[in-house]
Amino acid sequence: MKNCIVTPTYQEHFKYISDYLKSFQINATPKDNFEVCFTISRDEKSEFEEITKKFPDLNIKTLFFEDILAHFQIKETPDELLKRYKKFSFQTLKKFYTMLYLGKEYRFLVLDSESILYRPYDINQLFDNFFKAPFISGVNLKYRRAAFILETIKENTSFTLNQKSEIWFLENFVWFYDFKILSDLFKKHGSPIQIVNRVYEEVEKDSFCGIFEIDLYQTYIYQNLNKYHYSFVDLDEEFKSFEDNQIYRKIHQIKFEGECGLFEHVMVLLEKGNIEYFANLFKKLRFNIIRCDKTTLENYALQKKFLNIVQPVILAASQDHYFGVKYNKKQLFKIVLGAKNATKLKKHLKAFLKPVAWLFEPISILKYFLKTLIDVVKNLNRMN
Repeated sequence: MKNCIVTPTYQEHFKYISDYLKSFQINATPKDNFEVCFTISRDEKSEFEEITKKFPDLNIKTLFFEDILAHFQIKETPDELLKRYKKFSFQTLKKFYTMLYLGKEYRFLVLDSESILYRPYDINQLFDNFFKAPFISGVNLKYRRAAFILETIKENTSFTLNQKSEIWFLENFVWFYDFKILSDLFKKHGSPIQIVNRVYEEVEKDSFCGIFEIDLYQTYIYQNLNKYHYSFVDLDEEFKSFEDNQIYRKIHQIKFEGECGLFEHVMVLLEKGNIEYFANLFKKLRFNIIRCDKTTLENYALQKKFLNIVQPVILAASQDHYFGVKYNKKQLFKIVLGAKNATKLKKHLKAFLKPVAWLFEPISILKYFLKTLIDVVKNLNRMN
């Protein structure tokens, strides 16, 4: 059985590919017995190969979505599918059909191109560890106020599977796929294009939500736990032991307005009082592929402590953090420029160009320039 990391991507996200592949080049052991498979459009080939040719040690496979669609006798072009079904359903089609195209000799892990391999790890062992004791995890939306997008995605999943489901599964990024389960899902409920089109035609023609692949796939597994020998982790039950449960839920709701999972963005909601609880919970639940976003001068130490405890293997769909291959001077400079004092400095520099502003803006410019400089000096040693 071959192991394949599936990464459908598009031109807008090519800027992440170098760090993504660099992390595998540095940390993956060994490098020749797993594949990294990208699905792109044919007209993106030249630009994409300029990036991938820098990583000859990796076993990279590049597929064109046009060829995959033709293989499954789908006449629409990628652009036509995107225009008709919108982003989520389009990405779902891209991921599902890539795995179906590659075939039954593979096991799959789906990663976004913003991901990195955080530390040295045997990729085959990552697959083996999961499939020895496969699991899914989720929270029940009836216990929280969910935004329109979550409710709509769940309604579309329920419609597709002909069974009401209130469990939201995007709480981590442990997105492994089994070809047999995929095949069973589509044999019972129609091909990916039939599912997406049925939702489009019968449920939400004017909405952008469509089908979200991991929610559909894991909801199907949830309905067949015994058949596929998966376990289900009820995160609402796990979370009851945390004395600040309701406080965290309220902060999460205010910050994200119900538009994401309860644990998906935990690393931007860390505080001194909850780091060890969440870190030990993630470790216990085998959440070794997690999201890490928005490192700041203020939260760097919190995020670092969290990662040191959890020791995740992959930081998935993660942007603007300062760990792994992102630990560099360029990223530190971006973090400093995004800090509060630097933001105010930019604001006053812009205001300086307005009439008469040159009379009083220089004082504010000097003030926030000095504060930004102090931020850099104060944090440079701590973050290096």
